[in-house]
Amino acid sequence: MVRVEGDRAVALGYSRVYLRGDDGIAIYRVSMNRWELERRDGAWTIARRRTRLLGHDEAVAIFASGLGDV
Repeated sequence: MVRVEGDRAVALGYSRVYLRGDDGIAIYRVSMNRWELERRDGAWTIARRRTRLLGHDEAVAIFASGLGDV
């Protein structure tokens, strides 16, 4: 999900990291991410990023905060 207001934006989403091992490929990490972005000189830059492993209260809090204020 992405919310854009002028030169600021907030994006929420999941990320997965895969690990290749002797037994094949497996999911190593699944996280919830909240990105705060700013447009500077016509290019979007990351102002702040929060990431927490799913299953932890902090990850739930990131998701519950939603897109919030931009």
